[in-house]
Amino acid sequence: MIHDWYKDFFHGMVVELWCAAVPAEQTAVEVNGLLQLLELPESAHIIDMPCGSARHSIGLAKAGHRVMGVDISAQFLDVARRSAEQAGVSIELIQADMNDVTLEREFDAAICLGNSFGYADQARTAGFARRVADALKPGGRFILDCGALAESILPSLKPELRYEFGDIEMHICNQYCPRNSRLETHYTFTRGDEVQRSAQWHWVYTTGQICRMLEEAGLQIVGLYRSLDREPFRLGDQYVYLMSQKPTAD
Repeated sequence: MIHDWYKDFFHGMVVELWCAAVPAEQTAVEVNGLLQLLELPESAHIIDMPCGSARHSIGLAKAGHRVMGVDISAQFLDVARRSAEQAGVSIELIQADMNDVTLEREFDAAICLGNSFGYADQARTAGFARRVADALKPGGRFILDCGALAESILPSLKPELRYEFGDIEMHICNQYCPRNSRLETHYTFTRGDEVQRSAQWHWVYTTGQICRMLEEAGLQIVGLYRSLDREPFRLGDQYVYLMSQKPTAD
């Protein structure tokens, strides 16, 4: 089903490739950028969803913060537990759909990275934004990134791509459906004689639509960046990092 694709997408070679695709040096740079942007108090409480392999969660925990990671993939969470143990940090990990999870505590900050904002349709994505806003303390910041953004992908969308990470080859076929503003992507992962095929549907929003969604959830937009070092986002940039904040009481 289109609306449920992500519930069983992240397993097997998909998880192995995602874990191998980002070097540790890049994660360190990203975590440092998050720490600079979030302006956290000491021992802040942060929620990371979806956390995937928890590479950001672990980095934030190493900086002395308390982190809860939420992800739907049991395999990703197994990787996260092992990685946290190897790093010598403790993070709370919960298996759940980020679009349905109930958050019963307040957080100093929230992050949603890995181009996962837009996995669900607009109604469920708007509900996710409201839950994040409700869970933030006054003044708490929310950072999300998005690569399947109209201003990012539509100027240069390629119908076919190939990548290699280690011993896994990934073949991508893209098709954009303007009627639904949805990107349909079919993947073939190959390692020797082993083949895994998966499909992904990503709803494509403009930056304006995402900003309005966050504002309607009760958040204030702080900035739109092309990277975590506060460079302004411009048409055609690969990613947008959008930072918002819950208003403080007057």
